[in-house]
Amino acid sequence: MRYLSVFIFALALVNMKTYAQEKGIVFEKGMQWGQLLAKAKKENKLIFLDCYTTWCAPCKRMAQNVFKSTEVGQFMNEKFISVSMQMDSTKHDEDLIKAAYSEAHEIAVKNTIDVYPTFLFFSPNGNVSHRCVGEYDVNGFLDVAKDALNPDKQYYSLSEKFKKNNRSPEIIVDFVEAAVKAGFDSIAIANSGLYIRNLKNPFLKGKIKIILSLTKSSSSDGYNLFLRNIQQVDDNFEDQIAEHTIINILLKEEAEPLYQSKDSLINWTSLRAKLQEKSNANLADRAIAKEKLTYYEWRGDWDEYEKTLIYYLNAYGRKINGLVINNYLWNIFVHSDNTDNILNFLPWSKSTLVVDGQTQLESYDTYANLLYKVGRKDDAIFWEQKGMQIAKEQRNDAEEKIFNETINKMKRNEKTWL
Repeated sequence: MRYLSVFIFALALVNMKTYAQEKGIVFEKGMQWGQLLAKAKKENKLIFLDCYTTWCAPCKRMAQNVFKSTEVGQFMNEKFISVSMQMDSTKHDEDLIKAAYSEAHEIAVKNTIDVYPTFLFFSPNGNVSHRCVGEYDVNGFLDVAKDALNPDKQYYSLSEKFKKNNRSPEIIVDFVEAAVKAGFDSIAIANSGLYIRNLKNPFLKGKIKIILSLTKSSSSDGYNLFLRNIQQVDDNFEDQIAEHTIINILLKEEAEPLYQSKDSLINWTSLRAKLQEKSNANLADRAIAKEKLTYYEWRGDWDEYEKTLIYYLNAYGRKINGLVINNYLWNIFVHSDNTDNILNFLPWSKSTLVVDGQTQLESYDTYANLLYKVGRKDDAIFWEQKGMQIAKEQRNDAEEKIFNETINKMKRNEKTWL
């Protein structure tokens, strides 16, 4: 696939990002496309193009944490001619950036770039040979670069083989995985069945991660694989991941279309039967309880929401992520005046202060506010102060300010809810 022969300002002059080039990737400046090709041919290197935007946080992290890496720099500078291009426009852009706007737009259109960062790799003759999107750590990016050097791993090489019906199990697997990394989700999803059927072991963690990204409907091979092997998927990847995936797909397919207006009534018996038909009784029951919370929140029926949450946590609470529980309990804090129920929710709230080993500031705030709402003012202030101290240690000024404002309201006996 040959790209534009007039790649003038785009690669010539637009590298305005600053890198510690003495130890990281050396990005070329002041060279036109023809000069880059000549340099690539002379040095027998591929061309690496980093496509970024000014608003892209992952792009900035890649620039700071990966492109400055000594290890990455040594590998990339030996194997590639590297350039970078700003793909968006801002009022602060310098003239050289502005001069490249049209070329940047054409690159984005020609290469279907709608995710940032996007990394393109060109052969010395100007053909794009490989592509990846998204954020990587040092080792992950080195793997991307190594794939770009290997014709058996390059996306566009694999794509050509696949189109010509060269579809050995190895090529099918490599092609779909390359399509995922390239950001061509629709292509990967369309061939997900082939991918799963040609995997030697679909329960390896890396393979499950890819299958998760490809599983969008209850008719897919991934859905059926998860449904038939729930425990094995959970054991090899993450607890509850198979259940969550199945339930979310079921509710999107069967429940979401039922939301027509605030007056819409859902026949829960009928919905449950449809969910069970596509899964099993246990998953159907759990999905119904989850959906009722969504439905009652949507309608603003907080009495039913509270009743449902009591059942849902008692039945499935140990299987629900703490961040999700905290979101449910914040609704209770804002909308419930039932002291007995709030007291019963307090242990659940406290259990969310640390999730997966990470302290959750939002959970500290929820727990303290629930305590305050049932009249335990001193306890509430204690936990709010603990949250504020953690925010201070984390240098999270915004959260520290919120905690401080809430503490002052509590001390003045003011409502902390609307």
